[in-house]
Amino acid sequence: MFLFGTVLAREGHAQDFELVSDASVFYGSRANDDSPWFSVSADGRFVAFASDAANLVEGDDNGLPDIFVRDRLTGTTERIPELAQNGAGLGRVRPDISDDGRWVVFLESASNFDANRTLGEVLLWDRQEEQLTPITADRFRLSDSAVISGDGGTIVFHTSSQLIPDGGTGARLVAYDRTSQTYETITVNVDGESVDGRNPDVSADGRFVTFDSLESRLVSIDVNNSRDVFLADRQTDSIELVSIASTGIQSDGDSEGASLSPDGLQVVFVSSGRTLVGDTNSNMDRIFLRDLQSSETTLVSRTPLGAVVDQFCSNPKMSQNGLEVLYWCSGDDVAGAPGSGQGFFRHQVGVNGAAVVTVPGLQLRETSAIDLSGAAYVASRTEVAEGASIANILRESSPGNIETISRASQADVWPSGMDKDATHVELADNGDIVFITDAASFTPDRNSRAFVISTNGSAAVLLTGLNGTSPNGADSGVSISSNSEVAVVATTSSNALEGWDLSESGALVMLDRRTDTRQLVAYGNTSVFQVQVSGNGSFALFRSGRDDIVSQPTNGVGQIYRTGLPTGDTLLVSTTTEGVPADQDTEQPKISHEGQLVAFLSASDVLADQPLGFTNHVFVKNLQSGQLSLLRRFDGSVFTQAVRSIDLSSDGRWLAFATSDNGVIQNAPLSGSHIYLADLASGELIWVSAGRFGPDSANYDCRDPDLSSAGIYLAFVCNQPDLVEPGVNLDLRFVQQAYRYHRPTRTLELVTRSSTGEASPGEHRRIRLSGTGRNAVLEGAGTRLVNGIPGTFSYQVLRAALGETPEIVFTNGFE
Repeated sequence: MFLFGTVLAREGHAQDFELVSDASVFYGSRANDDSPWFSVSADGRFVAFASDAANLVEGDDNGLPDIFVRDRLTGTTERIPELAQNGAGLGRVRPDISDDGRWVVFLESASNFDANRTLGEVLLWDRQEEQLTPITADRFRLSDSAVISGDGGTIVFHTSSQLIPDGGTGARLVAYDRTSQTYETITVNVDGESVDGRNPDVSADGRFVTFDSLESRLVSIDVNNSRDVFLADRQTDSIELVSIASTGIQSDGDSEGASLSPDGLQVVFVSSGRTLVGDTNSNMDRIFLRDLQSSETTLVSRTPLGAVVDQFCSNPKMSQNGLEVLYWCSGDDVAGAPGSGQGFFRHQVGVNGAAVVTVPGLQLRETSAIDLSGAAYVASRTEVAEGASIANILRESSPGNIETISRASQADVWPSGMDKDATHVELADNGDIVFITDAASFTPDRNSRAFVISTNGSAAVLLTGLNGTSPNGADSGVSISSNSEVAVVATTSSNALEGWDLSESGALVMLDRRTDTRQLVAYGNTSVFQVQVSGNGSFALFRSGRDDIVSQPTNGVGQIYRTGLPTGDTLLVSTTTEGVPADQDTEQPKISHEGQLVAFLSASDVLADQPLGFTNHVFVKNLQSGQLSLLRRFDGSVFTQAVRSIDLSSDGRWLAFATSDNGVIQNAPLSGSHIYLADLASGELIWVSAGRFGPDSANYDCRDPDLSSAGIYLAFVCNQPDLVEPGVNLDLRFVQQAYRYHRPTRTLELVTRSSTGEASPGEHRRIRLSGTGRNAVLEGAGTRLVNGIPGTFSYQVLRAALGETPEIVFTNGFE
């Protein structure tokens, strides 16, 4: 059918908006009661711990210990929810977490909670599905221990229940296969009888299980009448005696408390035996390591000079990579220095006498861990307010660099809105949002700080002080990589970077959120700002008026620099192809995903090699070739009106800009500031903010464009609410609204619609798109976009899942 028509698009639907900037009370404080037991995921991101504290989450008023999970990356703490059972609150202790942080197994006590808080029913919590599963199902035969394999597939626990379908009777160790939901007795003697075993540990794949036992018939060679350490191979249905010398001689003392390496090839344990190695003469408890491949047994608890430690030692723990042992000893000579006192020590496997003191203070010896990065975790009684001694969980990544794990989230979330503006809002591709605010609900001290809000709604200070302390200064700028792993913050917090006092002039600090490592990008916040991180997190781009950032003279004006992350090498960007720096201020730097293409604004005649009339123009620098290009109007002339704001697509092909120049394209609007899109490959210029009025456009004020990764979508704000539809309330004519442009169909949609589909009655200052362009965050005062949130004059952070891609309904020619 032949139709005369035009290019139309389906009307956009009202968006599903969510108020993101709704944090209330800034917590981040240490636990106000003991946190004695914990377990750490392989990469150290998640720490599950039991605590009697009541200040870690809102509403914790049960007066009993709970299980919490601390996410070190986001700075948030969550509590495993309670279940109503037996009509009374139930305490929870002894958590163990899988390597990926998804699965947590723990003990939940019966109503007759015992004084030592070490007995309970075994429960499994799936953090991803938020599902709680009972494993033992017998509240009258309580377990005293339960561990989970690194892959989350196997749970091993102690029980005497007759209700578990494992075929065993009496006190014994049982393995539960989560996938098949089947039970298997681990401690079976040579006569086929189930017997007792304690203190289990399990390999990452669930195949190997270590335990200790007084039973003499687990293996035929056990004749020492002492407690021994054994290893069960669930694949071969065999049990091996571990606490023996390299020569095969049994220990002449008790052995217990084994810890198994994730690959199941090494076991570390405690023994008072004097026959396990040749130079031990007393029956003090010491730490031994058994290599199951070489059948070698070595003494771990030696001084740095290799001498035997004549002190009581206990509770060894293998590191996640199997290369170190962390253990506790009672006295002076472990570190080779009198007066060093009791505490945890670390031993490098294969190095004789490599014990090193770690984590100062009075430690609890029940629990410890070393993650894949080598950071050590212990529970330590730390002095807090009013001199009270509380057991907190500490992480030591390097000597003296200590972080408190048992602390509340740095912000608690509820729907309230902020009393001060949110600025510098950015959206990462994974949904994480960063912004800066000095709202009292986020920062009671009213210092501006950068916050990150994750997709689950949890809010946290992005750049804390060292060792997890609260920042003591203010932040003035923030940018985050598209994968949310690297952020750069302009800050004056003197405790943000070790060895630097940033309190006076400030600095740009890079934060690797995966490892919490920090790097100085540039010093001097008074003249260092307008920061952007490349999408891949490899470069930071910034503007500075300092003259000492590079050795090259910089004309005393604001220049653009690129710093490699984490290499620290800095390049002056705002130069001609021949390397001559700009002679006028440069600003608003934008960088491509790989960091090789940079766009910025400047009125520098030197860069253009012709007079620009003190008018800001767009320059694009290729940092691989050194080539500098000047963006021009359609006829090749330079702009007569300044370019106000720009953005560069991640692939470096598309450049969006706002200007009131009336000669950018043919038949351009005669007045107002408009949004344009330049194809840097073909040179094509597209008028984006034409709207339904075309060349007869009114005096718009459109600004602040933002491009999706491939330039498919372009968002901007404009004070013209009827660009895409008639009949909008004329009272809103000068209210800034947000729009999204779809380049392939060249269609516009109004983003800031209320729940009734009308243009928002509140002002909106910026919109930022996700990499795909199908999600957005806004700085807006129009909180009436969100049901139940009162209107406010402050700029809030709003998140929206945008509608479907606009499509062509009619086109010229044949349909």
